[in-house]
Amino acid sequence: MIEWKFLVKRKYCLLITDMFCQGMIKYGKEFDFKSFHKNILFLDYDWLVDLKELNAESEYIASQEQKNKGYLCYISEKCYFCGEDLLKFSLEIKKMRLKLKDQKYLLNLFSIFRKKYETLSSFLYYTQSAVDFLENTIREELEKLLQLQGKEQLLEEYFSFLTAPIKQNLVNKQQDELLWMAMKLQQKHDISNDLNKYMNTYLWLSTRDGVSEPDSKKTIIERIDELSTQNPQQKLAEIVKERKAAQLRFRNIVQELSLSGTLLHLIQTAKEFVYLRTYRTDILASAFFNIRPLLSEIGSKSNLEFVEVCYLTADEMEKLKSKIPSKTKIAVRIQDYAFVVVRSKKKVVVGKELNRLKEKSNINSKSQTSSEIKGRPVYSGIVQGTIKVVLTAKDMYKIKEGDILVASMTTPDIVQAMQKAAAFITDEGGMTCHAAIIAREMKKPCIVGTKIATKVLKDGDRVEVDAGKGTVRKI
Repeated sequence: MIEWKFLVKRKYCLLITDMFCQGMIKYGKEFDFKSFHKNILFLDYDWLVDLKELNAESEYIASQEQKNKGYLCYISEKCYFCGEDLLKFSLEIKKMRLKLKDQKYLLNLFSIFRKKYETLSSFLYYTQSAVDFLENTIREELEKLLQLQGKEQLLEEYFSFLTAPIKQNLVNKQQDELLWMAMKLQQKHDISNDLNKYMNTYLWLSTRDGVSEPDSKKTIIERIDELSTQNPQQKLAEIVKERKAAQLRFRNIVQELSLSGTLLHLIQTAKEFVYLRTYRTDILASAFFNIRPLLSEIGSKSNLEFVEVCYLTADEMEKLKSKIPSKTKIAVRIQDYAFVVVRSKKKVVVGKELNRLKEKSNINSKSQTSSEIKGRPVYSGIVQGTIKVVLTAKDMYKIKEGDILVASMTTPDIVQAMQKAAAFITDEGGMTCHAAIIAREMKKPCIVGTKIATKVLKDGDRVEVDAGKGTVRKI
C-alpha cells in the first residue's frame, strides 16, 4: 500500500505531466544520483509521491553530501548545464521555418527536445529534496547556536536571511523590467524596443500549464501605464536598496554568529539550491513555450489543434506519423485527467475510472482537516476574509475585493486579482518570490512557503491571516 505525500498543487497539460514523470523515473542515474520515484500521482492538480521513496531520496542526499562536501555543488552544475542545453535547443526550434519541414523531420525534432526536457525534469524532486535536507539541517544547527546565545526568538528572521538566494530569478528580473519601462514611459521616452525585448523574454511566464494564452501586448502596456503612475523610479530604488540590505544583513549574521566550516558551506549551498528550485521550473516552462510553433505545426499535419497536441502523451506524439488518437479521446482528457505511475508503469486515467479514483482517494487526509497552517511571513498584517484558490489566470474571475488569494505560486498574469485580494498565501516561495515582491509593493499581508495551503484551504473557507506570525487559521 503506497502512502502518498502531497508536494504541490499545480495544473499542467498531459504532455508536460508525462515528460515530467518520465524524467523523474528514467534519468537520475546519468548524473550520479538514484532515480527514487517509481510511484507518482497527479490527481485534481495535486502532485503526490510515495512517502517511502521521498524519505529514501532525502537520506541518500544527506549521506552523499556527508561523504563528499562538494556533492550537491556538482549536482547543481549538472542541472544548470542541462537547463542551458534545453533552453538553447528550444530557441533554435523557435527560429526555424517549420512549415517547410515534413512530419518526419518535425517529430524527430520533438524526440530530441523530449530527451533534453525529460533530462532536466529528473532534477525536479531531487532539487526539492536537496533544499529540504539543507534547510532542515541549517535550521537545527542555527537553533542550537541561538539557544546558546539566548536569541531563540530570532530563528525565523535569521533563517530567512541566511537561506535567501542572492541571484535574481526571472520573475525578479521581469518585475525590474516592468518598472524600468514604466519609469521611461513616465519620462516620455519611447519604450517600443524595450517592450519587444520584454515580450520575447517573458511571455512564457503566464503559460506554465503549457496551454494558457500568453499576456497580450495590450495587457502588458496597461500594466506599464499603471506602474508609471506609482513612482516607478522610487520603487526601483527601494528594490535595489532592499537587495543590498539583505546581503549586508546576511554578512552581519554570519559574522555575529561566527558561522564557518560545514554550516557555512551548507548555507551557501542552500542559497544556490533555493534559486535552482525556481530556475529549473522556469527553464522547463520557457522551453515548452518556445516549441509551441513546433507543436502547432505537428498538429496541423495530423489534423489536430495545438491544445489537442498538448493532451497527447510523449509516446503518442512520436507515433503520430502512423497513428493519430481520436479527437473524442483527446477531448475527454482535456476535460479532466489523472496520471498514475506505479512501479514505473504509467497510465492516463479519465472518465468513470477517474471518478472512481477520486472517490477512493483519501490522500493526505490529515492535512485536509488542519484548522491552522504555517508558512514564512514576508509582509506583516492581520486580516480576515474568504479563501479563493487561483491555480491559473483563468481562475482570476473568482477574486472579489477583500478575498484571500491562495495559490501554489503567483505569477505576473494574476496581478489584477492580487490587486483586489486582501492577502496572499502560497505553497511555495521565499523572501524573493513573486508573491513576496508584489506584497511589499502593494503593502498587503503575505505568507509564502506553507507547502499545503492549496490542499488544506478551499474556496469559501473563512480564515484569519496573521502575516506577522506566519499563520492562517480557519474561523
